[in-house]
This record gives sequence, C-alpha cells and structure tokens, in this order.
Amino acid sequence: MGSKSALLFLLAVALQVFSEAAFCESSLYTSKFVCDDGGLIDPSKKECCSNDRCPSTCRGSSWGSGGCTCTGCNREEKLALTSDQKYLKAHNYFRCRHGYEALEWDATVAQNARNWASKCNFQHSESYKYTPRSGENLAMGQGTEADAVEDWYTEVTDIPYDRRSDCRGPGGVGHYTALIWKSTTKLGCGFTDSMNVCSGKRLHVCNYANNAPNMGGQYCDNVPASNTPTATEEQCCATVYAPQDIAGTPSLNKEETNAGVSVCVAKAGLGAMAGMVLLW
Repeated sequence: MGSKSALLFLLAVALQVFSEAAFCESSLYTSKFVCDDGGLIDPSKKECCSNDRCPSTCRGSSWGSGGCTCTGCNREEKLALTSDQKYLKAHNYFRCRHGYEALEWDATVAQNARNWASKCNFQHSESYKYTPRSGENLAMGQGTEADAVEDWYTEVTDIPYDRRSDCRGPGGVGHYTALIWKSTTKLGCGFTDSMNVCSGKRLHVCNYANNAPNMGGQYCDNVPASNTPTATEEQCCATVYAPQDIAGTPSLNKEETNAGVSVCVAKAGLGAMAGMVLLW
C-alpha cells in the first residue's frame, strides 16, 4: 500500500471510530437496530433481520449459524424528528457545548444544499456565490444526519490553540469551524442516497449563512479559544432535545423534504468502499 493510500485508509478508519461515538444516546435512541424493512433487532442477542443479515446501514457486520454480529448500525429513535430537525438539533447541541447561540433553519439555504446534494458530486459547490452567501460542509457514508454532524465536529481536537496573530485560523479543521462559527445564524442541509447510484452511500450537504463561516481574519472572534466545552452533555441534551419542544415542532420546511433528491452520478473511489465515511 502506497503512502497516500495508507494515509487515506487510516483517515477512513479514524472517522469510522469517531462516527460510532454517539451523543445524547439516552435521549435519542433505544438499544435496538433498525432493519431495511423497518423491523428491529437486538444486537446483544445476535439477532438477524428477516433476510438473515445485518441492516445495510451497519459499519460492520458478519453472520452465520451463531447469528448476526452487527455494529455501528442505525438505531431505533425515541423522538419523532424530521430530517431537517436532526441536522439542526445536532448542530445546536455542539454549539451549546461551547456556549454559542443556536442556529435557525432557513428554507432557501436548505434548498441550495439539496440542489447540490442531488448532483451527488463529492466536491464543494460555489456556495460563497450563493444567495445568501454560504459556507459548506460535505460528508459521505454516514448513516444518519447526526453522524455526519458529529464527524465534522471531531476536528475540534485538532485545533492548534496557539492562534495566529492575523486570526486567519489553522488549516484542516474547516468542518468544525464552519459549524461552530459564532456569527453564523442560518443553517440548511440536505442529503441524497440510493442503492443504485453513488455506491449506495449517503451524501450529506450543509450550508451555513448570515454570516458565512471561515472568513479570513475573523477566526479569533468566531471560534472558541479552547476545545474544552463550557456546558455538559447532559445540560445540552436537555436543552436541545427537550421533548416538550419537539412535540409541537412542525416540519421545518413543510412541503420541502428530501424525497425525490436521489438522482446522482455514480462515484468510484474511496467513497464506494464498504464501511468508510469521508468528509470534504
């Protein structure tokens, strides 16, 4: 394996490990995995889905006469959240951990994200030319909206906090700084996936606007000076995923959903390899 291939392999493995570290688990999920047909299985009992296999969402799976060993699969959800709410609340959970204001969902920003997701092009769009001007995060292979957001956030551990004097910020952590950017107020996201194209992988796209993040010279004012959270997981889970808040919350985009956003060009390469998740 060449040095470049080895680096990409290690990156994919690292991202896979991070993705399985869920947050607010007791608030959001039961211990059961969801099968492709909607059935539920108990992984502790090595149960299999009706097709004698693990769910297709699993990061790892094996089966045989002793049952199924399924890991990193989509779990049964406790709360009835729309896809829009899942993206929004996951972002606001991580912003809460650092004492930053919650983002608001914007239908126009979301439509821009969905339009790009529909192309299934794992490259950045010209989002800074959008109306409104927006930053952008991409992720491919994560099974859920929360997994994608969490993978972007994991870059918090890579921030070199000996800040540059020009406040331009470091490289390699733009996913984290985009979602945490203090002066950003609007969020819109979308995804596309299909078992027939894009190698069956899900492409997540989130756009950030008013104000667009990752602007040169503004890093010191918009990114926490420390990677140490200022609020506990328990506090932010209770604040962001409060049942009484969710129960009366309508769909953020009403008639707009991810339905129909499934046309894309099949992509070869790392994104097509089973079990791998990627960020861009």
